[in-house]
Amino acid sequence: PRLMFIQIVFYNSSLQSPTKDEVAAWKKHFKRDHVYGIKKEFLDAAAFAMIPGFFLVDANFKLLSEATGSNPKTNLYTEFMPKVKVALHAK
Repeated sequence: PRLMFIQIVFYNSSLQSPTKDEVAAWKKHFKRDHVYGIKKEFLDAAAFAMIPGFFLVDANFKLLSEATGSNPKTNLYTEFMPKVKVALHAK
């Protein structure tokens, strides 16, 4: 209950902004409550370079860690994931 997974779909299979129906299908297929699509105005080279992207944000929306792109600065397994455990146990 202390962790919320939010999935943001940037592109559909044609590398276009996903439609509402595509986002709904993604949500149903992966059985996720919080799935959102990105509007085409936000799609650019910088956004594409951040895929895949993982962000750890606390209850006050403070960014605690991020691991983005194919070669992230923060290692997903050795740096990012341990911070999730710490954040879950923080009061």
